[in-house]
Amino acid sequence: MMDDSPSYIIDAPAPAPPRTPIWDWRDAGLFAGMAIPCVFLLYLIGMLAAKAFQIKLDSAPALVVFQSIAYAAIFFLLAAILRLTYDAPFWSSLGWLPSTVPSLVAIAFGISLAFAIGFLGGLLKVPEVDSPMKKLLSSPNGGLFLAIFGITVAPLAEELLFRGFLQPLMVRSLGAVAGIGLTSVLFGVLHLEQNGRVWQYGALISAAGLAFGVLRHLSGSTRTSVITHASYNGTLFFAFFFAAHKGQ
Repeated sequence: MMDDSPSYIIDAPAPAPPRTPIWDWRDAGLFAGMAIPCVFLLYLIGMLAAKAFQIKLDSAPALVVFQSIAYAAIFFLLAAILRLTYDAPFWSSLGWLPSTVPSLVAIAFGISLAFAIGFLGGLLKVPEVDSPMKKLLSSPNGGLFLAIFGITVAPLAEELLFRGFLQPLMVRSLGAVAGIGLTSVLFGVLHLEQNGRVWQYGALISAAGLAFGVLRHLSGSTRTSVITHASYNGTLFFAFFFAAHKGQ
């Protein structure tokens, strides 16, 4: 009996590699369109609560609580978009993955970066301004609240948003150099208000964001940039408190 099967096999085309990141600009627009009104609504609720309970909304504890609630709300929205649209997990989608960079190396890099940014600030001759951040740090117990927040919640939230969500989309659309650079500039611009709108501060924070972005890109892990960011912030807080105590 003769075999009528073909004497050759046509290989099926290989499946396309998964898109990285899985979200696109439409998802980013949806996220922004929900997150901004959500934060604004929380701000209005916070103002009403502060008035009802006679709480100073511009105090460090109140700002830390409000910022933490706002972060929780926007990350809930982001997690919902990832799950409902792509059935994707939150943490690993945003790059919370094992890294080739040891944690101790990331910590040491963050400390070194803080000194490098301080040196760059001297070259830029950053003016002394009575910024909102400086006022909060100088207030009674305000520095402690902000330091704890700035070493824990803030680096985690900012890295997940900028280096976990935004930067991969920028890199895919514009390339690594432009994507990391533009994300870093946006990171610096969004910190201008709390630093008295001084352009030198924006430039320094953008430079720090550039370092976080390069580290995240090379290591493939947002967790590494979070550790570096936390140690960087911790070094800055230590330097501020040391200088304030020495001046007394």
